[in-house]
Amino acid sequence: MSSIKFKIDKPHIIIIIIIEIMAIVFQFIIILFSIFSLMYFTFTCAHVIPKLPSSAVSPELQQRSISAQNGLYRTKFFTQILDHFNYNPESYQTFQQRYLINDTYWGGAKKKAPIFVYMGNEGDIQWFAQNTGFMFEIAPYFNAILVFIEVSL
Repeated sequence: MSSIKFKIDKPHIIIIIIIEIMAIVFQFIIILFSIFSLMYFTFTCAHVIPKLPSSAVSPELQQRSISAQNGLYRTKFFTQILDHFNYNPESYQTFQQRYLINDTYWGGAKKKAPIFVYMGNEGDIQWFAQNTGFMFEIAPYFNAILVFIEVSL
């Protein structure tokens, strides 16, 4: 058996050593960056569990709901968080988001009946519900529930 020997002169050894040292330094920098990133996100991002808003509806909204009852829909309210992108406790302001619902033809969740949702424009959702005949026309064919969500008023 013959062995192959490579002759490496001094300048090449120095270059190889420098490359090895650079690789070790680069790995060390990556490890430090990972540790500091982990520490930063652990200590600066508070683990705040958002409080759920109360479901109390103000008396004037209840009165508005009762006066709005008709044959097309029922008026309901959902306590909505105003700011969905900020989890600081001071951002938990809420408002009562109004929605109208008609479940006359709904087949139910067990039958996988669809939910038709109309996201209201910048206006009174009752006007859109009363002037959107198409949804009321197709709901019986699909056994669908109709939900009209008021975006803003």
